[in-house]
Order: sequence, then structure tokens, then C-alpha cells
Amino acid sequence: MTSPARPSSLPRLLAPHLRRATTLGSLGKKDEAEAAFNETIQRFPNSVIAFNDRGNFRRGYGDMEGAISDFSKALEFDPKFAIGYINRGITQFDLKSAKAAESDFQQAAKLAPDLGTRNMAIRLRGGSRLAQGNVAGALDDLTLAVRANPNDPSIVEERGVAEFCAGQFGQAADDFARAMRVDSKLVRIVPWYWLSLQRTGRDAEAKALIERTMAQDKPPTGWIGALCKMCEGTMTDEELLREADKGTDLERKQKMCEAQFFLGQAAILTKEPEKAQAYFEKALESNLYSMSSYRAAQFQLKRFE
Repeated sequence: MTSPARPSSLPRLLAPHLRRATTLGSLGKKDEAEAAFNETIQRFPNSVIAFNDRGNFRRGYGDMEGAISDFSKALEFDPKFAIGYINRGITQFDLKSAKAAESDFQQAAKLAPDLGTRNMAIRLRGGSRLAQGNVAGALDDLTLAVRANPNDPSIVEERGVAEFCAGQFGQAADDFARAMRVDSKLVRIVPWYWLSLQRTGRDAEAKALIERTMAQDKPPTGWIGALCKMCEGTMTDEELLREADKGTDLERKQKMCEAQFFLGQAAILTKEPEKAQAYFEKALESNLYSMSSYRAAQFQLKRFE
């Protein structure tokens, strides 16, 4: 997360130095940007903002340890810097250190100078709690986040996933429906919504949802379209896996994780527990920690980092 507006008391030259470094980074000039950030910190060695911004840059390029070091340095200079705790917490979460991330988000929530920052910290804390298997704590936080931002469909969707993980399939279905009422274009929710209806025994509603989705003037295509066809029963397991095996390496990993999760859920519906477990195991092999399908597969296997 970027830094707040820079105090006027900072040396005038700090802002242009940081703009230059950030611009170089956005242009993909990694080495030049790193050198520019380093030069800025040499000139302004006690600048909270400089360390925070270099931390964001390093995280963006995958240097997670360097990013944590920078955010920690910023927090040494200003222990009440809520954004620094959020940024370090996000990086800890990327490193699968959910407990450490939760601690940082907790501090950010306490120190937040405004409601927007506090609500962000609470939402992120909910995600870190879910990653540890603390679904009750996650739902408490995500409910607070929904109350603070009732018209943000992504937060409602996130709570729906947490409810699904908790086995609260009816509540999950209601939240997925609510998110789609706010934004009808969120077709990525349809497979989750369908699955939640199926898991709660509302087969007729699930069938009507898919029929309605596929009968649109512009039905979903690509990967979401493939998942909807699986839900519809017009795409086999093998066809879905072949569809997942397309795109860049990252895209293939993401799609394969989702495919394995949804096929595992389909196996639960057909009462094939061993087959379901095998699919969930494969979903976790992706190591895509931030994906909803990965998280839900963890809950199916009761296996947490």
C-alpha cells in the first residue's frame, strides 16, 4: 500500500527522488529503480516514507525478505505507522506466515488514523485468520468489513467463501447472491454460488442458476465458462482439466487449482470421498496460498500452515 500524503516538513527534495525511483520501477527498470531508492535512502536515512516505498517496490519484484526489512525499518522510525504494519502484514501473508500477518493487521487496526485504513486492516486480519483455520474469527472480521462497505461486492464475496469454508452453505449462497445483485457482471461467482446451493440441497435453484447464466445473450466464456459447463453437466472432468492446462505457467497453475477444487466438490456431491480427497490434495500442490479454492481445499482436508 502506498504511503499517505507526505508531510510538508520533509525535505523538499525527498518527493522528487521518490517519484523518480517509483517511475523507474513502473517502467520495468528494476536495477535503476533499486539504485534510485538506495540513493534516496542514503540522502534521507531516517525517512519512514522512503523505506516504506522501497519496501513496496521490493515486494512488487518478489524480494519479500528485503520488503519486510524495509517495512520493519520504517516502523522502527515510526511505531505508530499503520500503513507500514499493513504492508508488512501483506508481505508476511505472501510468505505463508499468517500468524505474523495477523499480528501486523491487529496493530494496524489499533493505530489506524482513519476508518478506511482501519476497515482495510480488519478485512486483511480476517483473511489471515481464515488461513490459520480460525473461521469464526475470520467471519467476525469479514462481517465488520461488510458492514463498513455494504456495497462492495468483493468483500461480500470474500465472506461468502469464508462461510463456505465453515460449512455454512446457505449463508454462503445468500452472500454470493447478494454480491451478484450489486454487480451482475461478477460471473466468476456463479460456480461458487451454484456449489453452495448444491451443498445445501437446493438442487432446483442451482440448476436454474446455471440455465439462466448460460442462456444469457453473452454467456460466460473462457475459464469461467468452462467451470459453468462443468456445473451444467456438459463438460467432463477430463475436458475441464484439459481446459485448465492452457495459458501462461501462472494461469495454468491457478486454473488447475480451481479445477481440482471444484472436481473434489463434485465428488462430494456424488458421494465419492476418496476421489474428492485426491482432488483436494492436488489443489494444495499448487501452493497458491491466496486463492479461494486453495483456502477451501485446506478446510476440506483440515490442513493449515
